[in-house]
Amino acid sequence: MRRAPFALAALILAAAWPAAAKLPCAAKDRACLLKAAMKNPVRTLDFWAKRLADPVAERIGPAPQELVDYLEIDNAVNGFPEKPRVAKLSPEFLVDARGALADLLPVLRKVAGPTFAGVYFVEDLGGTGFTDAVRDKPGAGPKAAYIVLDAKVLEHHRANGWATWKENTPFKPGGGWKLEATIEEPAEDTRRSAIRYILLHEFGHVVAATRTLHPMWDLAPRDLPAGGKWPFFELSGPSTG
Repeated sequence: MRRAPFALAALILAAAWPAAAKLPCAAKDRACLLKAAMKNPVRTLDFWAKRLADPVAERIGPAPQELVDYLEIDNAVNGFPEKPRVAKLSPEFLVDARGALADLLPVLRKVAGPTFAGVYFVEDLGGTGFTDAVRDKPGAGPKAAYIVLDAKVLEHHRANGWATWKENTPFKPGGGWKLEATIEEPAEDTRRSAIRYILLHEFGHVVAATRTLHPMWDLAPRDLPAGGKWPFFELSGPSTG
């Protein structure tokens, strides 16, 4: 829902970054930022091992600081001004979030479970959601994936309110028109439903990242492995370019 995690071969660094940001190196030092990102422990399978061993229903909560640090570097690299921080979740919000995760189809949780490292909340992410893959070793295929959601965005949104906000983000206000989105009936128009809808989308990325449904989103078409087979990707058109 936010954007694909950065591709190492095609990064664009923001021209400027607020001085208050706690980055590990200069904002314009692309090589240093990339090196710092690659060294962050969230990129290793060992970091997520304990979480992967937990029941799926327990893999949810505030983001660990290491993940927040990684997201801040990723934002700097991609030119997003937001500086993520660990979310302070109210008990009511956590009940909704846990409920949304439990609402997902059992078959989806079963399929994703072995590689789903969890869903973690921050504030000021730069969008609603983010899914990234864990490769463990450079050049290796993804072994797991985790989801990040912005609790600040979701805190005061119900399902239809969030969908309306999301659909309006590409447009400037005004012009005598109004865009409204409806994804739930009134009885189900809740924050829990909003989180469930977003999780369903992000779980698609988790499943796809660790299986051969389509190439990884950070690969340019010219870098696709020869002879690769991706059943859904092949329906979308030629893979050259």
